[in-house]
Amino acid sequence: KSLQSYQLDINEKHKSWKWWLLSGLSDTFEWIRVNMPDTQNSFYPAWKIWFEKYFQYIGNEKLILIGHSLGGIFLTKYLSENTFPRNIDFLHLISPVFDNTGLQWASTASFEINPEKLEYIPTQVWEIHLWHSKDDPIVPFVHSEKYYNKLKNSILHTFENRGHFS
Repeated sequence: KSLQSYQLDINEKHKSWKWWLLSGLSDTFEWIRVNMPDTQNSFYPAWKIWFEKYFQYIGNEKLILIGHSLGGIFLTKYLSENTFPRNIDFLHLISPVFDNTGLQWASTASFEINPEKLEYIPTQVWEIHLWHSKDDPIVPFVHSEKYYNKLKNSILHTFENRGHFS
């Protein structure tokens, strides 16, 4: 459904906030942007293998993980089922998918999480931030509310008009 309804524009410049963030942080932080495989046909086991390949590059500096949309459910599934190689200082989930509620173009499929296992995440993460806009047309705001209710001591940042932060 996602591919069928996607409006292709070959003149569109694909510079997202993610690249802006990385360039803005480059003087202060050492960063790695993980480009997950097959983002149009995502499969959790493949993403897990790919993600773990980056562990060898994680140093002892402050560690901040950021997951947007499907990347948010990926990180929460991973951290609820696995022990990360070191403690995480900050986890930022931006418009994170929680379940299939209200999703029009996709399904959680292999990314489905067990909400009861989410309580394991705060044992690995010092601070959890959720970022979501009430006008998000792709992932309904209720997804972040569900995470907020399940992730102990998380902080929910609410916006009115940022859409899907694309």
